[in-house]
Amino acid sequence: MTERFADAAESMDQFFGANLDSNTIVSFTISFEPNQNDFSADRYGAEFTRALQAASTFGNARVVIRGHSDPTKTLVDMLKSGMQKGVIKQTGTQGNYKYFLNGQPLDLEQVQKLQALIEQGVFSGSSPDPAVTMQAALNLSKKRAEAVRDALAAFATSQGTKMDPSQMTPVGAGISDPVIAKPANLNEAKQNMRVEFRIVKVEAEAIQSSDFDF
Repeated sequence: MTERFADAAESMDQFFGANLDSNTIVSFTISFEPNQNDFSADRYGAEFTRALQAASTFGNARVVIRGHSDPTKTLVDMLKSGMQKGVIKQTGTQGNYKYFLNGQPLDLEQVQKLQALIEQGVFSGSSPDPAVTMQAALNLSKKRAEAVRDALAAFATSQGTKMDPSQMTPVGAGISDPVIAKPANLNEAKQNMRVEFRIVKVEAEAIQSSDFDF
C-alpha cells in the first residue's frame, strides 16, 4: 500500500476499531452533494447542540469526523483504463455488463480489492488514471471532514461553548467504505457522499476483569 493511502488507513484503524460502537455516545451522518466540500451547520443545529453537550459531559470523549467519497468515478476510470490496456474485458449488454481482469471475473463491489489493484499500478500508463481519481476522492473526503470540524468549532463559539480542538479528529476515508459499493443512479451515489460524525468515549484505564486477559 502506498504511503498516501496507508496514512489514511492507519488513521481510520486507530479511531474505528472493533470496540467503537460500544463506546459511541452520539452518532449521525451529514450528507453532501457531488464534489461539495463546504458545509453549513444550519441544517444540523440540533445534532451539533447534542454533540456539544455530550463533549462537555464526557471530558475524555473524542469527536471523530470521518469523511467519505463516492467510488463511481474511480471505478469508471479504472474500467476505461483497464480496457485501454487490454487487461479488462467487458461482456454483456447495457445494464448487465460483466467484467474480467486477465480472464478472471472482476467484482466491482469489492471496493477494497479494487483499491489495492489501483495502488499496485495495474491500470497505470493510460488515461484516465484511476489512481489520480482515487487520490482526489481521498482529498475530497478529508476536506469534507475538516469542513464539518470547522463548522462545529464555529457553532460552539456562537453558543458560547469552548471546544477543545484536541478532541476533534477529522479523517478522510476516500472511497474505501461506501454505503453502496456500485451505485445504479445519482441518488444511490449521494448516499456515499457523506461525513460520519461520532462522539466516542475513550476509557483510559481498564474497568472490567476481562480487560486484564492480554
